[in-house]
Amino acid sequence: MTDADLEQIEEALGIELPADYSELLKSRGEELKEAMYEVEGRSLPLFGETLYLDAATTIEINLYVRRRDSAIGLYFPGWWQTYFIFGSNGGGAYYGLRLKGDRKVAFLNAENDAPHDTHDSLADYVNELIGSFCSSFDNACPPLGRFALYIGHDGCVIQCRVPDRPLTADKLRQHGIDVAELRLWLARAIAALAHRDADLLAQETEIVPLSDGNLALGISEEKIDESRFQSMHAQVLVGCIFVVLSGPREATTPPELVGIDWTAFRAAIECVLKTLHPSCARVTVSGAQDSMFKTDDRMYELRYSLK
Repeated sequence: MTDADLEQIEEALGIELPADYSELLKSRGEELKEAMYEVEGRSLPLFGETLYLDAATTIEINLYVRRRDSAIGLYFPGWWQTYFIFGSNGGGAYYGLRLKGDRKVAFLNAENDAPHDTHDSLADYVNELIGSFCSSFDNACPPLGRFALYIGHDGCVIQCRVPDRPLTADKLRQHGIDVAELRLWLARAIAALAHRDADLLAQETEIVPLSDGNLALGISEEKIDESRFQSMHAQVLVGCIFVVLSGPREATTPPELVGIDWTAFRAAIECVLKTLHPSCARVTVSGAQDSMFKTDDRMYELRYSLK
């Protein structure tokens, strides 16, 4: 943006823009406009709703969100006296900077009681977005951020970075990931949670690309009748493993008394991670602890590292 663009925003909104915003948009605005990513052979702008790069859109959005018939205007009346909005998550929530005070990025979401901080600065926010669009198969991408897993009783959803969508089994194989071995270790992880024979669970079931571009890897067609819990699943993402057990529920049960073979589960997850990250020489998984997050279900937390 030019000085004239920034002055236009200030005049239309009746504010003085945060210095961080003005400096970044003047110094990097053109660079950010040219940033693109590829999806199914199409080039799309990296910064669309996440960072408004022209004065007209910036003014339009800020004025709209001030209205009482917008969710933010309704739940946070007068928010514009404290914040300036520069981007959106695309789902009705917005990112902003304080007009005075610290440099932190705030997230304004009508589903929360109050805005909360997400990044130490606008530069951190922008650089994280740029980094999030690197490939899951690029060694420059931090290992903990390459994939996320959602493991259920009958299979696993593998979530990848945006440039690699749609994710397919062939794409995994092309990058040195043994899909059959991955399926085997996932079956062993499920077996450790569900008290089942892993060899009986590991079957040749469907591998289905999902509409969001991620991949569903089927493990078993066997229905698991679990008397201890109504359902169970595990999430593996960004260095954390969450194991969630849904009812019947008594008082909080420590991990060692919940009836799960944690040693077998940890060993299987280590092998899952090694298979999914063939370039990593060392994988470690911690012991299970009660999760810090409070839910109606029993939740246990483990940590993992990739080097």
